[in-house]
Amino acid sequence: MKKYIIAVFISLPTWFWLTYFCGLSEIETLATAFILGVTFGIYEAILEEMDK
Repeated sequence: MKKYIIAVFISLPTWFWLTYFCGLSEIETLATAFILGVTFGIYEAILEEMDK
C-alpha cells in the first residue's frame, strides 16, 4: 500500500503540468493523476515480484 501512495505523489507533477498546459479541470486531472499513480504503483509491484 505504501508503494501506491508514493506512486501517487510521484504523479503529482504530472497533475500540475496537465492543469497548466492542457487546461483540464481539477477533478479530471486529479482522476488522471490518481490513475497514473496507481498504474505506476502496480507496475513497480509487478517488477519487484518478478525480481524475487
